[in-house]
Amino acid sequence: MNALRLSLIALLSIGTAVGIYYIVAGASPPPAASAPPERIWRNEDCRACHPDVWQEWWESWHRMAWVDPLFKKLSNNYADRTCYDCHIPRNIPEVGFGPRTLPRASDKESGIHCLSCHYDGRSVVALRANPSAPCRPRAAPELGTELACIGCHNQHKLHEEWRNSVYFQQGVGCTDCHMPVVERRREDRTVAGRHHAFLSSRNRDFSRLAVAVSVVGPKEPGGRTDRLTVSITNQEVGHDFPSDSRHKAVDLMTQFLGADEQPLGPAHRERFHIPRRDALDQTRTTLPHGETRTFEYPLPAGAAAAEVQLVYRIMKDDPNVDAQTLLRRIVRW
Repeated sequence: MNALRLSLIALLSIGTAVGIYYIVAGASPPPAASAPPERIWRNEDCRACHPDVWQEWWESWHRMAWVDPLFKKLSNNYADRTCYDCHIPRNIPEVGFGPRTLPRASDKESGIHCLSCHYDGRSVVALRANPSAPCRPRAAPELGTELACIGCHNQHKLHEEWRNSVYFQQGVGCTDCHMPVVERRREDRTVAGRHHAFLSSRNRDFSRLAVAVSVVGPKEPGGRTDRLTVSITNQEVGHDFPSDSRHKAVDLMTQFLGADEQPLGPAHRERFHIPRRDALDQTRTTLPHGETRTFEYPLPAGAAAAEVQLVYRIMKDDPNVDAQTLLRRIVRW
């Protein structure tokens, strides 16, 4: 047996002995000398390098997901734990892109934060890998697709609604509308990136131009002398209008007025919403993308005008200050 073979046998014996020692002792072997030490990232760590993105997130409803008074009310002061999965989600890249999320146990006040989408438990993830950045993100192209969203936002078939829209056929996804591209200044250059406010119906101006409402009265072209015609079209929303929640609604209100501008009887109300689970006498009336619904109302005696309003209600069954008027129009004849 030559010297080389004896040396190899000796090295293998030593390695085996060391391995047995760590197994018996219950200890972990030291990391390889070339492997960098792992770092446990915190949400706050992102702020130093991404102050603009951080501020956008800080002002978003994602950040408010846990501390929002509305969520506190709907979850019965946090007693309903079925809401936790989406309001304090465990990191989506860790759970997997696509499946329903799981709840986390720490840092609840941050709601849906940076790590929720950008950390897999070992590495920071981004659309593109960047080994030169301090956090050295690895590439996770799923972040730019609906797979990053549906774990939380498909509880009421929002994803299926989008897939039935023309936007899906055109390749327009969630981030194209809810995270528009913006330019940010970084040192001596300008870079483009996605806005992290995650615009939604909770942003007061976001829904105003999403639908079209037409009102045809007796003196309007094509109008009838005995009735008022009101139509509503979901022309821009890439899913049902409204959607993704049982507690909100949009009301199309039509109030006839006399010559003195005073109301004539109660207003007509057409409600667009997803019923609560216990509302067995109600049906889903959300308006799919591209669909138009038309309502005709006989003119009451003495009617000289009609006021038509489209009202978005965060809490459909409560008179609340958060209700916002998306459209208001008066037609006179």
